[in-house]
Amino acid sequence: DLKLGAIKLLGRTGTRQAVYMLKRALSDQLMDVRIFAHTAISDLEEEYSMAIVRAEEEAAGFELDALKNLGQVYLNYARSGIPEESVALHYDEKARETFELALANNPEDAQLCLRLAGVCIEACEMDKAEHLFKKAMNDPDLTDEVYLGLLRLAFERNDLKLLKETAITLANMPTPPSMDPAKINMLRFWGAGGRYHE
Repeated sequence: DLKLGAIKLLGRTGTRQAVYMLKRALSDQLMDVRIFAHTAISDLEEEYSMAIVRAEEEAAGFELDALKNLGQVYLNYARSGIPEESVALHYDEKARETFELALANNPEDAQLCLRLAGVCIEACEMDKAEHLFKKAMNDPDLTDEVYLGLLRLAFERNDLKLLKETAITLANMPTPPSMDPAKINMLRFWGAGGRYHE
């Protein structure tokens, strides 16, 4: 009963970690657990499928907000842990194409730059990601996301110069550019490294 309750909870949660645990439950010794896990994954798959269909219909007119939403829906599915790797890569690419289409008509949209930059990191297009992150700096509301993105980028490509420059910039900020406790802790961590390197 405890296992079945946990499976139901994981199905309602629907996070990538929850999906990972549901997939592990598919090989559980108890048949009921396997059945519940399979049903939970199938239900999540159906929810994503319906969300994609709705988002595609809404984006048929190529309006900016609808395209942003469609790209994010593609990305959410790709990163959900549900599809196999080849399918996830396909939806990653669809997200990228959708964000690029939206950005082509709205080149100064900082939120779009930020989203596309994240996709570019996954595609190992680091120079393009850096350019997009720096364009997103035009929006002060995204400062925390931009700096965290630049730090991730620098770490992924082992760019010690960018890592040091970004950390030093953070160290010299009078207050953290975020109200999110988790982001504040992360930014302070990197900022402390910047003070060390000054």
